[in-house]
Amino acid sequence: MKKIRTSQEEYYMNIYVCSDIGGRSHMEDTSCLEKNFGGNKNWHFGGVFDGHVGACVSMLAAEKMPEIFLEKIKSELKPEKSFKKSFLDVSKMADKQYTGCTALAFFIRDNDIWIANAGDGRMINVRKKEISQITNDHQANNESEKARILKLGGEIKGCYIMRGKEGLMPTRSLGDEYFRPVGIIPDPEVFHRKIRKDTIGFVLATDGLWEAMTNEAVGEILKETKTAKEAAELIKAVYIGIEPRYMLDNMTVMAIKYNLNAS
Repeated sequence: MKKIRTSQEEYYMNIYVCSDIGGRSHMEDTSCLEKNFGGNKNWHFGGVFDGHVGACVSMLAAEKMPEIFLEKIKSELKPEKSFKKSFLDVSKMADKQYTGCTALAFFIRDNDIWIANAGDGRMINVRKKEISQITNDHQANNESEKARILKLGGEIKGCYIMRGKEGLMPTRSLGDEYFRPVGIIPDPEVFHRKIRKDTIGFVLATDGLWEAMTNEAVGEILKETKTAKEAAELIKAVYIGIEPRYMLDNMTVMAIKYNLNAS
C-alpha cells in the first residue's frame, strides 16, 4: 500500500486490476498499471483499453501510453494537455491498422487524480455517502456525441456510427482511421478530482462490466471490501456469475482503494 498525507491524517492507497474473457472466444481488452510512475513515489498511472476487430491497437495503447504520457508530463505540460497529446500520438501510431480501441486512463499525483476517456469505458468515484460517474459514455445514445457525429455528416443506425456498410459503436477511439471521416475521434474528455477525506476510491472498467452491472452495485462492493484486490476480484466473481454467460463481453476492471489510518 502507498501512503499519502492529507492534513494531519494518513491514507493508504492500493490499486489492483483483473480481467475476464466473458462469453467471447478471444480477449481484446488490455490494461497497464505503473505505480511509483517515473520513479516518483506519489505518482501512479493506469488504464484499460478495449479493442475491437482484434487486440492490436489495445495492446499498442497499453504498451505505449505510459511512456508517452510520462514524456509529456515531464516536459512540464499540464496533465490535461499531456493526456490529449498522448491519446493523439498513440492513435497516430495505429493509423495503418484496420482496427481500434477505446481508452480510459488515469494519473494520480499526490491528492489529485486526472482521468482521460475516449470511448465507452467508464470510471466511478466512490465516497462514503455518494457513488457518482465521472466519465461520459461515448456512444450514439449520448446526445452531445450524437449531435457532433451528425454535424460532421456521419450516419447513425441504431447504436452504430456508419461509414458505408461498416459500423462502430463508440464515438471516440484510438486507431479506426477508416471511421475518421464520419466523426470518430481519438480526442479524450479529461476530468479532475480531488482525493478527499471521504474518498473510498475509484473503479474504472471497460464497457463489458457496465453492460452487466450498475454503478451502484460496483461502488457498494468497493465500499464493503478492505483492499483493491479484494474489491476487483469480487467484482469479477459477480460478473462471471451473471447469466447467460455467452452474452458477456470481455471485461477489465481496475479498483483504486483508499483506507484511512490503515496499515
